[in-house]
Order: sequence, then C-alpha cells, then structure tokens
Amino acid sequence: MLVEIDALSVGQLYLDQNKIEKNGQLLRAAQFEGYPPIEVYEIFPGQLTILDGNSRCYLLYLAGKKEVEVTFAATEEVETMIMRPLYEACLRWCQKSGVYHIADLSQRILPTNVFMEKWVGRCQQMIALLQACQEDSNLAILFEEALQAGKDPIALSGERKLLLDEVLSQKN
Repeated sequence: MLVEIDALSVGQLYLDQNKIEKNGQLLRAAQFEGYPPIEVYEIFPGQLTILDGNSRCYLLYLAGKKEVEVTFAATEEVETMIMRPLYEACLRWCQKSGVYHIADLSQRILPTNVFMEKWVGRCQQMIALLQACQEDSNLAILFEEALQAGKDPIALSGERKLLLDEVLSQKN
C-alpha cells in the first residue's frame, strides 16, 4: 500500500550513518524501486508511525519520493506489555525533541557507536524499566506518575531515581 511520506510520523530520534550509507547504495543501485516496505503502525489514533525502515524512508524522501510502500506491523507484535509502552515512549521522546517528520532526522545522523549508545541504549533502558515495572508494583506506580506528569520515566531524579536505579541494578 502506498502512503504519503508526509503522513508518516517518526518513531526514533536518530539515524545510523552506516545504515544510511549501506541502504543508500542499495536503493541507488535499484533506482529507488523494489525496496522492502516501510513497517508502520497506528500507535496513537490517526497517526501512522514508522516502526522499521526509518533509514530507507529518509533516503526515499531525499530522492524526492512523495509516497512509500508500507506494510502494517502485526498487532500481536506491537500490542504487548513491553512493546506498546516502548513505542509510545519513543513517540513522546520524538515529540519532545521536535522530531515529527522524516526530514527532521537530517541533523540527527550519528556514527554507529554513538547511535548505539544514544538510541539503542536508551530503548534498552526503557525496556529494562518496563520489565521491572511488571515485577514491582511500586516502580510501576512511579512509572505511571512520571508519565502523567509528562516526564520521561528513565530520567527521574531524587528518591525516585534512587529507587529506579536500585530495582534496575537487581535485574542485571
């Protein structure tokens, strides 16, 4: 199914420079045709979010494509106790940072090691927190309080941060 690039929201804060280079070579060799579809899902009502294929979508956008081929992620893969809140957190991070459109990532392309630290590490930290919340009701309450206050649960401070660090260190 073809969807306008402008109708897609971005679900990650950064792009991996190495991935951009490799995907760019492949897409140029195929003249920007026949690429794997961009995986999307409606995390928030009326908003299709890119779950997989941010680099491809970015390159297609740079090549002047107005529409991209998309496929919808399987509901059972997204609507889990970990993945749904993770994707929601990713969207909130993007919104808080002013990253809404694929073009917004043009100044957010990082070397692989920095991408792994800043993006993948952040997501892994959120996953660890979500897993810990499933096992610790006190932590789950703190997590919900942070969300309701519009705060990033992995950026808590004070006593809440100490509790979070203690719970997460016990998981490792």
